[in-house]
Amino acid sequence: MVFYWLESIKGSSIKENTFSSYKSFAIHHILPTLGHITIQEIQQQWIYMLIYLTM
Repeated sequence: MVFYWLESIKGSSIKENTFSSYKSFAIHHILPTLGHITIQEIQQQWIYMLIYLTM
C-alpha cells in the first residue's frame, strides 16, 4: 500500500526532493514498523505516534 501511495503522488505537484523524503521515510520508518499489519488493522494513533517518534 505504501508503494501504491508513493506512485500515486509521484509526478504530482510535489517537488522531487519532497517525494524523495516521503519515500525515504516510508522505507526506513513506516514499512519496518507497520509493514506486517494489514491496512484494515492500522489505527490512526499508530501513524501519529510513528511520526512523533521519528521526527
